[in-house]
Amino acid sequence: MSFTEQFQNATWSDKIRVLRALKNWSQDEAAEHCGTVKRIYWNWENGEHYPAKRNRKMIASAFGIPETDIFGEQQIV
Repeated sequence: MSFTEQFQNATWSDKIRVLRALKNWSQDEAAEHCGTVKRIYWNWENGEHYPAKRNRKMIASAFGIPETDIFGEQQIV
């Protein structure tokens, strides 16, 4: 299975973990780029909390990919 296929099949929280690693960012750095604090970012990355719509947009922007590539088409408001 290719990286792209693995990424597409991953959970949204695993996707942001992979994207952070590809950017070589710490959780602190990722949180800053996403406009939040490490504690909240950690909760997202570990699947503890689903980000609100405005946060999903900031996450996608920080990583430079479409929001649907991370969170899919069916999103909780």
